Amino acid sequence: MKKHFNPLVTKFLLFAPVMGILLPAFSKMSLAEAVVTAVISVPVVYVLADLLVLPRNGTWAAISVDALATVLITWEASSFLHGQVPAPLGTVLVAATIATGEWYFHEYLMRTLFKKGGRG
Repeated sequence: MKKHFNPLVTKFLLFAPVMGILLPAFSKMSLAEAVVTAVISVPVVYVLADLLVLPRNGTWAAISVDALATVLITWEASSFLHGQVPAPLGTVLVAATIATGEWYFHEYLMRTLFKKGGRG
């Protein structure tokens, strides 16, 4: 578990500001609800995309899973909390911003966690 602490914190530091800024602007979520959504998203997306998909299928597949899982979790959280999904533009902006950050995050994971070169 110790080797996953820094990647999880790093991933949270990507997700929390993105969701904390964009979700309140494009949905009825408050800042606190957006940060809680990030807290829920990070471990789920980390396991699915970064631990399962990235080492087997590379960066592009993992980024796709990151973006799709983030959209689904965001939509579900907004739907659960407020009975409606965020605006499509907000969802696209969240997914695109997360995906861009994930490109760099995957390079970091390949160098540190998986001890391989990047560019997958």
